Amino acid sequence: MKKKRVVILLLGVMLGLALPVLAITSDVRVYVDEVEVVFPDQKPLINADNRTLVPLRFVSQALGGKVEWFKETKTVEIKHAGETILLTVGERFARKGQEKITLDTTATIRGNRTMVPLRYVSECLGAHVYWNGTKRKVFITTKLSPVNEFVGLPFKSSDLPFKGGSRPLERSDLPSARIQYVKASELPVKLKDSRIIYNLTVDEKYVYVKQYSKDRSPIALYMVENGQLNRNRCYYSDLQESTIFIYKYPVQSRLEQATGDKPVELSKIEGFTLHTLSDGNFRMLVIENPLYQGGE
Repeated sequence: MKKKRVVILLLGVMLGLALPVLAITSDVRVYVDEVEVVFPDQKPLINADNRTLVPLRFVSQALGGKVEWFKETKTVEIKHAGETILLTVGERFARKGQEKITLDTTATIRGNRTMVPLRYVSECLGAHVYWNGTKRKVFITTKLSPVNEFVGLPFKSSDLPFKGGSRPLERSDLPSARIQYVKASELPVKLKDSRIIYNLTVDEKYVYVKQYSKDRSPIALYMVENGQLNRNRCYYSDLQESTIFIYKYPVQSRLEQATGDKPVELSKIEGFTLHTLSDGNFRMLVIENPLYQGGE
């Protein structure tokens, strides 16, 4: 009798340990271009390889791939932009065109739904994927334009001095400092491997900057007013959930409102600067303000 109790107790402990593994499969949230994807029946899951799988239908509906399922061989065919991808349930390799690729997990069937590796399929279709383990969210960004390299000219801090004569930005007074002037239509530009500026738009309340930041921090922004740097918008500590995001920089900051500073007249703002350090070298991108109408 005592042995039976021990066996039952051990089984209970084993089942209890297994439950969290099953529980983590249902709380993954997926976003495509900042819009959350709704899965009406089978939800995304995390398998024993710690990889996220999604229903095959997601590939066609959210990523625009043409999908075909071959029941006899349990093979998935995905076509997109001239590329063909083949995945077979249970196999740790895939084919992309004539290339055979080893996978770190396998496609599977669950709840009568074929589940495919989210990262592999998304990246094969040209999307950027970021997994936020803390938030248990997957962020997928599609339709990213080819990136232009930063092509800077020599820069002196006196070329764009601070209004009021503040000290120059870090390392902007060194001979290695560089600056590039662009229009929004000439984006994206890669300031460095961990900083890419994809787009900039403006309205009365915000300057919207779509950007890639490896550490998820928004890049510092200044406004160019009468040929001078002014109106600091630096929010490094406001970490975002993904590495690609659109950050809203306020046109009128709370500090400026509180101190009674003169409101920003967007029509008189010549441009917006975004700067960073690349291998210790100062890099600044100046983007023309699309709402600029000239000074006084």
